[in-house]
Amino acid sequence: MQAFRVERFLAAPEAPEAALADARRHSPAAREAAWQLAEHAGRLLGLHDCIIYLCKDDELVQVAAWGVKQVAPRLFENPIRLPIGRGIVGACARDSAPVLVCDTDLDSRYVVDDEPRRSELAVPIRSGRGLVGVIDSEHPDADFYRSTHIRALLRLAAVFAHWSDTRHQTD
Repeated sequence: MQAFRVERFLAAPEAPEAALADARRHSPAAREAAWQLAEHAGRLLGLHDCIIYLCKDDELVQVAAWGVKQVAPRLFENPIRLPIGRGIVGACARDSAPVLVCDTDLDSRYVVDDEPRRSELAVPIRSGRGLVGVIDSEHPDADFYRSTHIRALLRLAAVFAHWSDTRHQTD
């Protein structure tokens, strides 16, 4: 079922992307926009979780969550900070490239957040100004994510990055 959701999005992304872009236009703050991105990606793609990190200086800061880490609307437990380069998320940010880990037990970069999970996918959010942040998703099953997940999250990251560029020009 979950793979079908990702394929369906990739086959016809225009309406979901337009809805996300419209929501972004009405979000004056990056954190609010990050919450919308996390919720949109999580629900649309049927993810176990979706965490949005934004860059602040040389760190990545968790600012929004969807799924198991979210304890109430717009509230999640124990947000973490990672130096760029640390962990899978930090490697994604450092290299500005997606990182897919099929089995976190076999990857020394894996940083446990709230509880250990077996697979992880981190995708950079890049704008015309450079790296904005990272979309991160983990799943309890090993070998869960596919290339379709990467493509779908990159598309959603591009919508967020476009919002970020637009906001930067008007701020």
